[in-house]
Amino acid sequence: MAKVYVSSTFQDLVECRGRVRTTLRQMGHTDVAMEYYVAEDARPLERCLRDVADCDLYICVLALRYGHVPQGHDHSVTELEFRRARELGKPILAFVLKDGASWDTGQIEFAAHSRIQRFRGELTEGFLAGEFTDAGDLGAKVATAVHAWGREQDSTRPGHMVNWGSYRVSVTDRHRLVRLQVIMGARQDRPVEIPLADVFVPQPCRSGRPDYDVPEENGVRADPVAEAVAGPLLAHRSDGPATGMIGRESRQVVLGGPGSGKSTLLLSTMLRLCEAPDSPVPIMVELRQYALDPSRSLLDYMVDSVNRDHLMDLDSAGLRDLLANGASTVLFDGLDEVLGPNDRAKVTGELRAFA
Repeated sequence: MAKVYVSSTFQDLVECRGRVRTTLRQMGHTDVAMEYYVAEDARPLERCLRDVADCDLYICVLALRYGHVPQGHDHSVTELEFRRARELGKPILAFVLKDGASWDTGQIEFAAHSRIQRFRGELTEGFLAGEFTDAGDLGAKVATAVHAWGREQDSTRPGHMVNWGSYRVSVTDRHRLVRLQVIMGARQDRPVEIPLADVFVPQPCRSGRPDYDVPEENGVRADPVAEAVAGPLLAHRSDGPATGMIGRESRQVVLGGPGSGKSTLLLSTMLRLCEAPDSPVPIMVELRQYALDPSRSLLDYMVDSVNRDHLMDLDSAGLRDLLANGASTVLFDGLDEVLGPNDRAKVTGELRAFA
């Protein structure tokens, strides 16, 4: 993985820098930043420039502060870092605060306006990777830009390997928010985005196998429950929250009525797995969508979904290796939404074979 230098002023961008560093670590990269030796704008210049020279990728973030100018120099430490990276031919990704974005006026260096605008012009002229409005927006755009840069690097190397760290970040960005339409009156309806982790309440759950017969359709069992779940009958009392039970067994089936939160439980599980770089790689398969395209195998559908939704370069051999090494947790969602008897039988058969 790459060594990435994160350059910016400090006082005004503490939260933004934290988000960038977290994103880089989730992607499997090593972040090099001033926080590791001093948390202030007046950082040791020689060490900063040495770290820039040692990095594989240089990221510059600029808001509305110019920053500390060391004695004997005409430019701030941040601009000196940028100039060193440019002199050495380092790959540079620049992110600047979007014009009109809401920003704390106490973090604006009005006296350095002309310097900030000049520096901004240099960054945007040939290195602009994105404009940001806040820390969350910056983190998402850094993830996209670094992933694109990584793909370019990987394409020039033999034995290309999938960057599962980038995949985890993409999954998190795609699923971490619940989007609700809020009714505010005529012409004022607007979507509201709420972090799933803030509103998800783990459901109480009972372990065991169901105490009812699974119906058959055309001579084939409609659900894999009878074969996939073994052991004692379903407990009469809750064994605890569902989040604590997911993953106890290598193969599990989650049962619940419509609207009981099965899909949300799987999304929450996937997000939690993405937070830990050493945990299995989570892959969600929407069975209703898969059933609409019967021409592909389940494995091919998983490969296509990962590549389409998360801009990866996965192939069937790579997915087989991941599964064979036990490095992935596959979450199948929506079997009860596969309505046609023939489709249900086909999908159920493939689930049995996969398990």
